[in-house]
Amino acid sequence: MSLLARRVPPLAVFLLLGATLAVYSPLRTHPFVDYDDLDYVMDNPHVTAGINWETVRWSLSSMENSNWHPLTWLSHALDCQLFGLDAGYHHITNLLLHVLNVLLLFLLLRYSTGATGRSFLVAAIFALHPFNVETVAWIAERKNVLSMLFLLVTLGAYGWYAQKPKPMRFLAVVGAFVLALASKPMVVPLPFLLLLLDYWPLQRIAGWTEPSRLHISQRSAQGLLLEKLPLVAVAAASCVITVWAQESGGVVRSLARLPFGSRIGNAMLSYVIYLEKTFWPSGFAVFYPHAGGLGLWKPCLAAMLLCGITAAVWQQRVVRPYLAVGWLWFLGTMVPVIGIVQVGDQAMADRYVYLPLIGIFIIAAWGAANLCDHFGVSSSLRALSAGLVLVILSCLTFRQLRYWQDTVSLFSHVAQVTSENSWVELQLALALVHEGDTEAAVPHMLTAARLTPEGFWKHYNLAVAHKSEGRIEEAAAEYETAVRLSANCSRTPEDRQPCNSALTSALLESGKAHLLLREYPKALASFQSLNHFDRARVAGAIDETYRSVIAAPSQFGYLELSLLLFASRRDEEGRAALTRALKLHPDYQEVPRLLDYLNAPSQPSGRWPRRMGVTKSHRIGGSGREAQQPTGVIQGKVRWDAIEGPPQLPDTPSAQAKTR
Repeated sequence: MSLLARRVPPLAVFLLLGATLAVYSPLRTHPFVDYDDLDYVMDNPHVTAGINWETVRWSLSSMENSNWHPLTWLSHALDCQLFGLDAGYHHITNLLLHVLNVLLLFLLLRYSTGATGRSFLVAAIFALHPFNVETVAWIAERKNVLSMLFLLVTLGAYGWYAQKPKPMRFLAVVGAFVLALASKPMVVPLPFLLLLLDYWPLQRIAGWTEPSRLHISQRSAQGLLLEKLPLVAVAAASCVITVWAQESGGVVRSLARLPFGSRIGNAMLSYVIYLEKTFWPSGFAVFYPHAGGLGLWKPCLAAMLLCGITAAVWQQRVVRPYLAVGWLWFLGTMVPVIGIVQVGDQAMADRYVYLPLIGIFIIAAWGAANLCDHFGVSSSLRALSAGLVLVILSCLTFRQLRYWQDTVSLFSHVAQVTSENSWVELQLALALVHEGDTEAAVPHMLTAARLTPEGFWKHYNLAVAHKSEGRIEEAAAEYETAVRLSANCSRTPEDRQPCNSALTSALLESGKAHLLLREYPKALASFQSLNHFDRARVAGAIDETYRSVIAAPSQFGYLELSLLLFASRRDEEGRAALTRALKLHPDYQEVPRLLDYLNAPSQPSGRWPRRMGVTKSHRIGGSGREAQQPTGVIQGKVRWDAIEGPPQLPDTPSAQAKTR
């Protein structure tokens, strides 16, 4: 047998490769889901442009989605360069990265421990456990599989360095670590992991263990700690960048919103729930709502259980070192995402355990082998038992993949396995509306509104539900109530961005609702409020409405366009739009009525209507600064009277100039 065959068992590699690809094969037909996939790929012009110098420059400086992960952006851009927006190939890239991680994990464990069977079992459970479906099946989670790849490369480079500690080898460790951090900053505990590996299986700590089977030279504990300082410095720099990016993005929750005691309680409970789902895989969800106050008894029991396990594995650290290493691996790598620094509103997330559960899988594989040795279990029975476990995990993973086949399936499943989840109810409703099933969406919108505390979001959700049902009058009233309560929505910095976005939608939809009800003064007031709050949003709405009128003329379209133009103080163009509508469509009966209202001497064109309830502190495009106007066919003044017959949209700057 060749040296390569002895080091890399071909049958084990083939089984891991084949089983992983077979179980995850349905991903080839899965589309993008409307949950971060749009932001990361479909609606991101830098990514869809493919690999070029501008994309590279942007990826290195971008803090989009509240993270700095340039390698992740570049991997998505490379997919777009090679495959366009064919979601199946984007999924295949995730899957291939996962397969590489599985094989690397197996090879690293086998090389460092010499235990082929146990290493195979760890890698196989890692490959097939349903906990990892979210990471592999979600295109936006490319950062997870990519960072794991470079983390495992870093561990391999460290083993190479440990055999012959030389500066160039250590530079390889640092370089691989930087690449892992540039994919996802969750790998910052790497220096801690290396210290665990120094204890077992590398056995580098002099006086603590005997030298390993790899004949790696030992060093004092102090020397090994000093050795990790450059890596600690790199990790600290990554933490600073990450906190800055997340605070800039408004996703870090304040202590006023989520007190420190609630965070500690949720962290203790989450550790236990992660363990429960590992050994009883069920109820997986893409979003677990944060319960806030958990009381005392649940977190206290969870903390007692964690302390008891920690004490037990510590007592076994000499006889069974894998227990302490695996358990501390799990506890330590969860720290960045356990919720002490709360990012987002989730209590926990399946994607967070992609790295930490390796420690638990090591405990399971080595612990099971020790038990079998103790009771004298035959090799065939061991193989049969391990195979049965892997078949069960494969079936559960295959079933879990079905929930990722589209956005509606994803959020429908989350709504079933979680309770009191207003966010998921709203996302499911919006997904159903996008699919054209408004009737099915309404109950979920109403449920979301019922679960939302009194305030802006409750009335905003009710307005969306009423609008979907065609109850325009009720929708208009709820939009107005939401606007009046908007000042309480963004009391904390992290709420400002989503609240501002929803407020602009509320003002725009309120104006449209009043327009449908032929309440022109209220419609104009809503649009004027929106113009004061966010001029760019009005400019975009004008551009979109103009294109709609050109493509499919309608009385409502002309009325909306005219009022939007008046709200942005482009009165002449607003009147020209109505005049043009009358010329082409004399049967539009509401157009003369609106013209009469707009031409009335008392019409306060462009004035700021305080009665809408939006304060000047909300204003985005204010302070005398004009917001950036979107590129469109109606930048500047449009000569409506120059367009005869059904006008065509200009495609080029020269054609655009002719319509002005």
